[in-house]
Amino acid sequence: MFKRIPERVDDREFRRFVLEAAPILLRAAVMMTRDRATAEDLVQTTFVRVARRWTTAREAPLAYSRRVLINLARDDARRFARRPTVPLSEEHLQLAASRDTTSQVVDRLVLLEAVRELSEPQRDVIVLRFYLELSVEETSKLLEIPEGTIKSTTSRALAKLAGVVSPDKLEPIQGGM
Repeated sequence: MFKRIPERVDDREFRRFVLEAAPILLRAAVMMTRDRATAEDLVQTTFVRVARRWTTAREAPLAYSRRVLINLARDDARRFARRPTVPLSEEHLQLAASRDTTSQVVDRLVLLEAVRELSEPQRDVIVLRFYLELSVEETSKLLEIPEGTIKSTTSRALAKLAGVVSPDKLEPIQGGM
């Protein structure tokens, strides 16, 4: 009936891991879920699950956390598949563009909006390959998809993004989501 309480997590080691991994996982989660609040919830749930399995996860905690995060994001997407999404209006984009200090925010919004247009598999591959800087092989293993499929999905997703976002817009915001 009740779950057995896991062995005590080495607080210092786990806290150090959380501090290092949280920004990376949060940025990836935002890109995958398209919603910061949902992304924060997923990252918190990821850390809870990693803590429960710390004796196993401590061998490769970031890889373990990525797998948990991807599974949680997929579960979340399936759960809310029927929830309507509301794209940013042109008025909101123009208002943000009218302020000089918000140009980077506008660039981020444009990139997020472009990523939102990708299919879920394309979005996952782009986030893992370019945002988390995983290789084709690592992405293939993590998503359990053949390497050839990763390559073709990457190519199609980049082509789709290139039609919306110019390369010079991507440069200043890489790693800054």
